[in-house]
Amino acid sequence: MWQPDIVPPTTPITPSTMEGCLLEVTVTAADATNATVRVQGEMDLATAELVTAALDSQLTAGRRFVRLDLSALRFLDGTGLDVLVRAHNRFLAERGSLVLTGVGTRVARLLSITHLDEALLVADRPGQVGRGGPYSALPPASAQ
Repeated sequence: MWQPDIVPPTTPITPSTMEGCLLEVTVTAADATNATVRVQGEMDLATAELVTAALDSQLTAGRRFVRLDLSALRFLDGTGLDVLVRAHNRFLAERGSLVLTGVGTRVARLLSITHLDEALLVADRPGQVGRGGPYSALPPASAQ
């Protein structure tokens, strides 16, 4: 596991135009090529652009290896799933990776139902952190 050289202040990335926003995105650790981005709240049509902007800014800064901490995510809809898939593809295109961490039971179930657990990198699953290696896939919906 990498250790960041620089830990920036945990300043939320929230545009002033999003007053009353139900999502907060924070860069909790970063160095030249790695970052951890924490998402807290609800990722849906109204807030998806915040996550997209935060992840795009990491690529722009040269951080191609990003861990997206979803442990404080309370809600995720189809738009949020689309953001995760598009971001995953952008990171791969830049020869990097986007790894989902802190995936809760509800998000894990949603990833399983949509079969995105087979396409996205998931570092752990509820109740069994790190099972099967650093990027273990979630079990199929039929196995739960």
